[in-house]
Amino acid sequence: ANAFMKKGDDETAFRLLQEYTAKAGKSFEVLRGMAALAVNTGRIDDAITLFHLALSRSQDITEKGLLHCQLWHLKLRRRDSPKDIMRHAVEFGKTIKGRSFVLNDVYVFAPC
Repeated sequence: ANAFMKKGDDETAFRLLQEYTAKAGKSFEVLRGMAALAVNTGRIDDAITLFHLALSRSQDITEKGLLHCQLWHLKLRRRDSPKDIMRHAVEFGKTIKGRSFVLNDVYVFAPC
């Protein structure tokens, strides 16, 4: 799958990772990679599902913050409910340990 991603063939890479996970299981790294490929291939709903699964398997606070950031962006793009979108902003905020970030001149959320 990595070779196809390097060639820019995200469709084939995504399909290969789907086949791999069907046989080998879904580790955090594979789920995160599949989610990124899903975004690259326009599969926003799949990307959101995969990022949620990766989030449930993540143990690292920084990684969790980045996943919430990705989910915030994708759900905003998909026009999910404001409550659901803000949940990811709040969860991200818990991971930045008092640092502030600027997005469109508003101190709310960090751009990923």
